[in-house]
Amino acid sequence: MHVAFAVDNWRCAATDKRAVRYGTEAAKLTQTVYATGFAYTAGMKKPVCLFDGDMTGLAANTRYFYTVEGNAEVYSFVNAPAREGGNVYAVFGDMGAANDVSASQLVAEAKGGVFDMILYSGDYAYDFPSYGGDVGNEFMRILAPVAGRAPWMGVVGNHERANNFSHWRSRFFGYKQVAAASGSTNPLWYPFNHGLVHFVCISSEVYSFGGGSAADQHAWLAKDLQSVDRSATPWVIALAHKDPWMDSTDYSVLDPLFRKFHVDLLLVGHAHNYQRIVPNTSPDKKTQPEACFNSDKSVYTDCASYMTVVAGSPGNWEVEAEPDTTLAPSQILHKVSLQYGYAHLTVVNATTLLYQWEETKQRDLTTGQFVARAGAFFDTFQITKKR
Repeated sequence: MHVAFAVDNWRCAATDKRAVRYGTEAAKLTQTVYATGFAYTAGMKKPVCLFDGDMTGLAANTRYFYTVEGNAEVYSFVNAPAREGGNVYAVFGDMGAANDVSASQLVAEAKGGVFDMILYSGDYAYDFPSYGGDVGNEFMRILAPVAGRAPWMGVVGNHERANNFSHWRSRFFGYKQVAAASGSTNPLWYPFNHGLVHFVCISSEVYSFGGGSAADQHAWLAKDLQSVDRSATPWVIALAHKDPWMDSTDYSVLDPLFRKFHVDLLLVGHAHNYQRIVPNTSPDKKTQPEACFNSDKSVYTDCASYMTVVAGSPGNWEVEAEPDTTLAPSQILHKVSLQYGYAHLTVVNATTLLYQWEETKQRDLTTGQFVARAGAFFDTFQITKKR
């Protein structure tokens, strides 16, 4: 398990180390790994020392407790979980340090052990470099109770593009190792296996803002998807910041790969709302819904194409006046909400996925007032397959 953390107002060198102590009992943290520090200074008003290291010798489906030198709090996580009823993933993106209206519910659920992993679809903090990095530091502090209790796997969005995505590359340094293990030379795209799922994390931003070669990403993705062992990981889920139809970004060149290798689900953000987008058979991904759902559109069975879900609604300063109403084409849009929330994705078994979008705050669009809605699932659907 890779662990990464930051220390503010601390100038460090590559020789600096901090102890991470861990074990299977909170009162007996008998194992130690020393995380290595490196300074990040680009655009930073105050020095920040980023540390990273690896906890080794971990047993599968076992809860571990750990603490970081200089921080009294003890966190815990389950390594390689095999949760009864299926592993649960929190899905969201586009969250800011300001107007972070879903943060308290995310923290409460993380502390309650609800999630086995966080899947983040890009656009962090708004933005990491703002005010000399203070906004990025505050964002990480807000979500430390979440990220400290479940692996945090994410992709870049358009708001990470500054300095060739350097803030994101540095704060999530561990993705470089994950990418390299797959043959990817760029941490902006990488795969990983978790439970019954093979995840592919891609950059929708390489087509607009660089950060690498779009051709390299395409070649890597084709090779990776071709190598998936569906007997071990029957589900394949893609994570990106945008869907190809959103604004000026168009990565529809990847769509044939998604279809050829039977990607089951695409998770995106960018639009600050919730949208459920039905699988469709049209080349433009906009006009021909695939008839693979039941009468009330709650179960999708053996779809030839993939579902897309937008989960960019946990809250940020850009929607203080009005939620972003960018919506998928009406022909393929099955459900939408302009309220605040995030998703629970449960991989029930090899044939069933359960997706639930939790509305955390309801906003009166006339008065701007909030009404708490914690625990209210606005939308629920299943993806099933018999093949």
